[in-house]
Amino acid sequence: PQYLAEVGAFRDAILDAKTAIRFVVKNAERYGIDCNRLAVWGSSAGAIIAATLSFVEEEGAGDKEGYAIQNSAVIGLSGAVWPFLVNQVPPARPPAPYFDIHGDEDLLVFPFLAQTTYRYFHSLGVDSSSNRLAIIPRAGHLPLKEW
Repeated sequence: PQYLAEVGAFRDAILDAKTAIRFVVKNAERYGIDCNRLAVWGSSAGAIIAATLSFVEEEGAGDKEGYAIQNSAVIGLSGAVWPFLVNQVPPARPPAPYFDIHGDEDLLVFPFLAQTTYRYFHSLGVDSSSNRLAIIPRAGHLPLKEW
């Protein structure tokens, strides 16, 4: 967790994720994948990476020609958009529908970040049916060990 908070580390992780998604898109037929129904998800740092994909313009390494990244949904456990990577200018395309489940007592990814992400998506015109935040009372950082 310490490394990911450092400058550039989240950007690097997002570029790696974009490279992986592009590999899936490029090989979709081979693996029987419908590229119009690609969802990304993660927990904690992985949820932050998934939520922030639409906000980093760089594409990462690998073969970029003709393999656009357009995920159709984002699901996160204890996630948020990483605020230090969001430009002043809204993304070129609207973010994918977003659903985050967050504990109200999370001490690693503070709940106000999830609430700010929800409000930010709303300000970009993502309607409430495609922008969901579920706050779990008396829950810490998800996933919980009891799950």
